[in-house]
Amino acid sequence: MSDFKYKAFISYSHADEKWAKWLHKNLESFRIPKHIVADHGLESNRIVPIFRDRDELPSSNDLSGAIREALTDSENLIVICSPNAKTSKWVNEEVTLFKTLGRAKFVHCLLVGEPTESFPPAALVDVDGDGLVTAAETEPLAADARTSSDGKRNAFIKIAAGVLSVGFDHLRQRELLRRQRRLAGITISSIALTVLTSGLAVLALNAQRRAEAQEAIAVAAQKRTEIEASKAIAVSEFLQDVLRSPDPYGRIGREATVLEALEEALKRLERSFLNQPEIKAAVAGTIGKTYGHLGEMTAARSLLEESLSLQRMLHPEGHLNLAIALSDRAWIERQSGDLSAALSLSQEAHEMMNALSNDNNGSPDSSIKVMHELAWARNDNGEFDAAERLFRQALTMSEAFHEPPSVDTANAMYLVALVLNNKGDYDEAIPMYRASLAQYNSLAEPEPLRAASVASTLALALIHSREFDEAEVLIRNALAIRREHLGDEHYAVASSLSELGTILQSSGKHAEACQIQEDALGVLHALFPDGHTMVARSLHSVSSCKRQLGDFSSAIDYESRALEMNIQLLGPDHILVGVVQAALAGLYREANQLEVAEKNAAEAARIHIDTLPGDHWRVAQIKSVWGEILGKLERYDEAETLLLEARAILLEDENESNRRAMTDKRLVALYESWNKPTLAALYRSE
Repeated sequence: MSDFKYKAFISYSHADEKWAKWLHKNLESFRIPKHIVADHGLESNRIVPIFRDRDELPSSNDLSGAIREALTDSENLIVICSPNAKTSKWVNEEVTLFKTLGRAKFVHCLLVGEPTESFPPAALVDVDGDGLVTAAETEPLAADARTSSDGKRNAFIKIAAGVLSVGFDHLRQRELLRRQRRLAGITISSIALTVLTSGLAVLALNAQRRAEAQEAIAVAAQKRTEIEASKAIAVSEFLQDVLRSPDPYGRIGREATVLEALEEALKRLERSFLNQPEIKAAVAGTIGKTYGHLGEMTAARSLLEESLSLQRMLHPEGHLNLAIALSDRAWIERQSGDLSAALSLSQEAHEMMNALSNDNNGSPDSSIKVMHELAWARNDNGEFDAAERLFRQALTMSEAFHEPPSVDTANAMYLVALVLNNKGDYDEAIPMYRASLAQYNSLAEPEPLRAASVASTLALALIHSREFDEAEVLIRNALAIRREHLGDEHYAVASSLSELGTILQSSGKHAEACQIQEDALGVLHALFPDGHTMVARSLHSVSSCKRQLGDFSSAIDYESRALEMNIQLLGPDHILVGVVQAALAGLYREANQLEVAEKNAAEAARIHIDTLPGDHWRVAQIKSVWGEILGKLERYDEAETLLLEARAILLEDENESNRRAMTDKRLVALYESWNKPTLAALYRSE
């Protein structure tokens, strides 16, 4: 066992806190390859724990006792070198103290500024055992995070290698393999999925089926088949050319990232299809969807709008491809939180597809895809009954069009189960999940990953019937399947880990749940070091399990990071920002920090009210939480108004009895505190 409490201490000027947070997050989420752990006799495959002080040092002439103790207990010192650090007394003192402990060779510098302007004085000289500067100068070896040098990712790998005392090349090869898998796995699979579902390939198959059944339109169908086939080939060749190698752009010394590959595709898009608007529209739509899957909403929206504009120009009277482009545009608006735009676009797509089907110019599979998007928009808008009707209609179409067992029908069943789940109708949702899973398991050509997704959501639904043992078996099997097919470092594996953590937490295994949620977060941090909505969701999950353990300080920290990331990725008015801010308000309330809790609740309520229908359960929920906080602050009139408004909304939905009961408890507490026992008794009796 190591004699040190901390693997590393990060020394930095508080003006460089963003760099410190970035480094801290990446170090703690980094997974050391198994063969390096074995070859070097390492105790763990994680670089933990890391010490990073979060508060300004006290106004004194010496380091605080806590800082001195942490430095003494740290195996390594990482210094973030910048102009701010060079002039920081405290950074210089920390480097000096660490060197006097006889650990000068364990000082690692992360350079984020110009070398001549960034190194603290103590980093440039030797220090003797008494802490005195010697005449001997030293030239620190630094990992240079500037884009003109190593870049952030290579600099991080150098720091990690130094802390672990392993060769940079060993870790670098691991990182190259991971990035190549990510490039191949995420980009190509996302693009392949988008191409396959965009109608480029499906139309040819459906045209052939219609031609067999309706000889009268055989010539027209064949013509469309040839057009769509040529488009699919052109798109495929274009994307394969762009993504052919993991380093296609001559960036010696570092691999291309997913986003760099997409940026190169955009540069080639204009010159490759100058006089081919049909193909340009298809490629723009494909790349736009891929940007969306990666969380790059601004770029995604721009490209999908370009694709839609081209399709409107090409097909002013309506067309299958225009309907798909409308649906794809609706998808990105829904992902970005603009439900009004998503509903309008998806409704237009649905109506156009219905008209095309009536004229024998539609496509059953494409009709189902467009119907699913409208159903999702209704679902996200809280219109669960309307969403259920659409999903069931799509299921009926799929069952009529596809011989069982069918992937498409299994997926349609799964979506019906999801909306039933969202309605809280678990008695109906669970059998539908089981039917979907049974169909997947009966396929002649197995779809283990799709089956794993269904098993995962079934497992989460089983929590509500308290069937924890079956839920845990299902989710562990799904996790094993995903690891077998995708490897350890894949976002789907992280999702399974998080879902397992949720099930363990629900069954009362809070400590184990927290560890697994942190493992999931580590995988996602490694995949998306610059942030992603999945990382934000994982931060929220870790916060939840920390709350269950009573660790409100850590819970608030994780939830605050989730909020910050969602704002950065989605903007300050997105509903997911409101959801996380509501959770943060609840945490501050439980930690008895009521003023901060009220501020967060007020902002969360604003977002919910601006984004969702007035009768949505989430609007009621945040009003109920906000009202409780105001009651604790003795702002009784405001609290009463909010709680009664929340209760009125929840009374309209028979599936919201649990939330209504909680609101009634809050009303009882409010009236008791307000010295109105008669009113308190009224809501207690209900």
